[in-house]
Amino acid sequence: MTMKSLCSAAVLCVLVLRVGIAAQAPDQPPNRGPSVGSESPVSPPSPQFGAWLDDASLEGRGTGRLTIGAGYWRTVDGHQVDVPMIDAGYDLSDRIHVAAFVPFYRARYGGELTTGFDDVYLNTKVVVLNGANSGGRFGLAVSPALEVLNSDFTTGGRVHWALPVSAEVRMTPRLRIYGAAGYFSRGAAFGGFAAEWTAPTSSVVWVALTDSYSLETSANLDVSTRSRHLTNVAVGLTQLVNERVAVYANIGRTISATTSGNPTIGVGGGISIRVARRQATP
Repeated sequence: MTMKSLCSAAVLCVLVLRVGIAAQAPDQPPNRGPSVGSESPVSPPSPQFGAWLDDASLEGRGTGRLTIGAGYWRTVDGHQVDVPMIDAGYDLSDRIHVAAFVPFYRARYGGELTTGFDDVYLNTKVVVLNGANSGGRFGLAVSPALEVLNSDFTTGGRVHWALPVSAEVRMTPRLRIYGAAGYFSRGAAFGGFAAEWTAPTSSVVWVALTDSYSLETSANLDVSTRSRHLTNVAVGLTQLVNERVAVYANIGRTISATTSGNPTIGVGGGISIRVARRQATP
């Protein structure tokens, strides 16, 4: 995962994983509220939303990254802190990447305090065209994922799957655009895109937009939801400290009509450590 790819992880954390809280019940929210949801015990989240946003690049076989972050989400009836959020990934080859996202949370809604594991995501990214290849401009990947929802906020099945398809276009050496679309087995279709620019100072600035559409039509659909869409925006900054360490910060907000349990705003940040297997000397 390159530093640019780390921006995707940041987007995932603030949109995919937290969409969940908002969407949440993303079955949770969308996790969490990225495709990264979490849920509100006071205003039971309706499991109709979900979103995932990632690029189509890999750094190469033997490269791994451990990202440790924290996030804060505020809604009209409470707030939630996720810390630590642990995101670990490894490139098994130049085309296959495996990753796990495990967050721990502390939430207070309506005066009730809950703590524990938030929604967990396990995924494999299979790159059809690697956008990080030298001279390449276009990337395409599919990232089947397993979703295990937080037991404190979930009714019914906790284990679901998602099938995101990602694409990216490198407009210039410093500017790229990537997006993803797909389906959550909880009953949600989603799409989103991000644009990021790399500054000469080794900083990456990005902006992202995701939209999740509920396919749920049963009585379980939250009647207070004024729209079957959940739309979120986020902006962030990633700074390379050295060839192994990067730090990031981001902020996101729900801009569509939401229920009282959906998140209004979320902020996050963290550190990422890159490790790479040494190449054999000829």
